[in-house]
Amino acid sequence: MAQDINNITHFLKVILMANIALVAAVVAILISAGSIGYTTVAVSSDVASIRNRADLIATDINSLKSTQSQVSSDVNQLKSGQQSVSAEQTAIKNLVDQRIGGLEKALADAKKAQEALQKQLEEREELLKEVSVFDPDLVAAASREGGLTIYSVRDQADVLLFIQEFQKQFPNIKANFLSATNPELISRISAEIKGGQMTWDIYDSAVSNCRQAIELGATQPYKSPQATEKFFPPIFDPNGHMSFFGATIPVVMYNTNLVKGDKLALLKSLRTWEDLTKPEVIQAFKGNILMDHPSRGGPHTQVLAEMQTLWNDDARWQNYMKKLLEYEPRLFKSTSQIFRLLTAEEGQVAIIGLAHDVLRERKIGVPVDYISLAPVTLNPSCLVVAKLAPHPSAAKLFVEFMMSPNGQATFSKTLRSPMRLGFAAESSIDVLFPGVPPAEMVGIRNEEAHFIDLRGWLDKWIVPIFGPA
Repeated sequence: MAQDINNITHFLKVILMANIALVAAVVAILISAGSIGYTTVAVSSDVASIRNRADLIATDINSLKSTQSQVSSDVNQLKSGQQSVSAEQTAIKNLVDQRIGGLEKALADAKKAQEALQKQLEEREELLKEVSVFDPDLVAAASREGGLTIYSVRDQADVLLFIQEFQKQFPNIKANFLSATNPELISRISAEIKGGQMTWDIYDSAVSNCRQAIELGATQPYKSPQATEKFFPPIFDPNGHMSFFGATIPVVMYNTNLVKGDKLALLKSLRTWEDLTKPEVIQAFKGNILMDHPSRGGPHTQVLAEMQTLWNDDARWQNYMKKLLEYEPRLFKSTSQIFRLLTAEEGQVAIIGLAHDVLRERKIGVPVDYISLAPVTLNPSCLVVAKLAPHPSAAKLFVEFMMSPNGQATFSKTLRSPMRLGFAAESSIDVLFPGVPPAEMVGIRNEEAHFIDLRGWLDKWIVPIFGPA
């Protein structure tokens, strides 16, 4: 467009110059002919006309130049617009590519997660298959026996719950139970073993109580095929008599009405049992501690026994126990009594209580909560089979049931902790202590205290510091 305008301008200039040359020639001819007077007027008129035409041409040229300038401006704007459109197209393409790439990655991640979940589900299903189908020979033998008698230190309601669920699965086995205190049951077991005849098949109690029955010679070894690290934490009876299926868990409890603000923050900052001996903690709660008597052989005793084994440093361990006395604690022989006193605001903190008591009472608004300290200490619930069991196959089948997923679900209804790994319930160890690997859960590692001579161990290590219970 610009080139065409330049060509037109050049053409008009050539015509103008030609006209001027033509007029000059005519003037010369007229002068030479002697007609100068007449022609002067004509020439003047032609010159004026030519000038007018030149002015018009100049105006046209200026108009064309203006048009050329406008066209150039429009062309530049179009070029700029084209560049802007190209930039926008590039930006849109990049954004689309990013979105597509993000979607592709999200889809790939979702597919991986789905595959992992499917694999986990398949593994869980395989695990369930291994224990959901009980040994048919054992089931057949137990059904032929047709009966089962359980001695238990649990509340009657809890034992009845276990029996009802067991009989739903094995209706051919008629089960009954005797619920009593451990001294009463041990006395009965002792009399029966001396008489050479037993009326019970299963004894359901804590480790220390089961150990007493073992020491009387009243039990037979039985190891469940489920008692492996595939299914349970590495807490097993080295002698093969006790089967562990659940646990009570010692914790530090506190009254939520009394422990608030800075005191609560201080308490929740504790991570290990040894943190209880920090000077600022002792100073904050001195004179306000309710303590399970370490010399009585209860849950606090077990925590101390596990710490002795774990630390393997008697000086450090004994110093820890002496530091606990700086709280000037009130000592009690029952965790149930401690719980009642704590909720009645007779103390601010309890060393120790049991997690299931807190879970149960917290549900109904009792002002109590707990902190868990490392290492996580499990006080296992155990089953032993009677040496002269009237129904030995039924007794072993009951062990398998309590360790199975169905038995673990039944046990969880008591708010005590099922020990089976991967089993999700409000009180299961996987839920109470998320992220804690099984290897960091301790229980019954102190063989002297748990399997050899608890009374002798207490007299040697605990009583000299805390006095007799």
